Amino acid sequence: MRTTVLAYQAPGEMPSPVAVMTFSRSGDATYVSIHRLPLPKSVADSDDVNLATLEHLYTLALRQDPEARFCLADGDQQCDAAKSGGSHAELLRELARTRQHALGMAKSAGISVPWQVVWLASAGVNRADPDEVGVRISTDQGTMEGATVYFNRAPHSGCMARSLGDGLATCHLVDQHGDEDSHSEGAKIPVLATFPGDVRAEQVLLPTTLIMIPNR
Repeated sequence: MRTTVLAYQAPGEMPSPVAVMTFSRSGDATYVSIHRLPLPKSVADSDDVNLATLEHLYTLALRQDPEARFCLADGDQQCDAAKSGGSHAELLRELARTRQHALGMAKSAGISVPWQVVWLASAGVNRADPDEVGVRISTDQGTMEGATVYFNRAPHSGCMARSLGDGLATCHLVDQHGDEDSHSEGAKIPVLATFPGDVRAEQVLLPTTLIMIPNR
């Protein structure tokens, strides 16, 4: 088990823990439990600190293993990712929703760029060929055109695609080492689809992931 503490330090003050991320493993499974801590009453501009905490947590969560199970708890609540964990994408969406709520109370709301949640959904491709992969990418406003999506399958197969007008992004996985014939189990290995995000002047399209489990 491993624990990471996120802390806030005002000028001239001692650091104050604002969140704890606990990592654990059981066999091949990884679990990440995130707990947002109550801020001390002495913290000035606590709403802004709360907003910054959520934005840092999103960045930290994005760096974690997308195949892990995650949970998020606040205040006196507790959560156990091993018992009630959700997917990487679900955690990122929950952090984005919580950040949106916190934004309404923060003094810095007027200068913050809006966040836009992005969704990836597995799309129908040639099921007879496990190297053919695809997703449909969208936001609350509808499907996205021209979005870049990266696909990766262990140990080292990957491809990149741009979405069409209907949000569909498809491509053919290629073994980067040129030895695809030596990986007979490739059809049974999950594929990771990643939208890396897009920072624009009017909004931030949030990065997200999708684990696609092949039919066994």
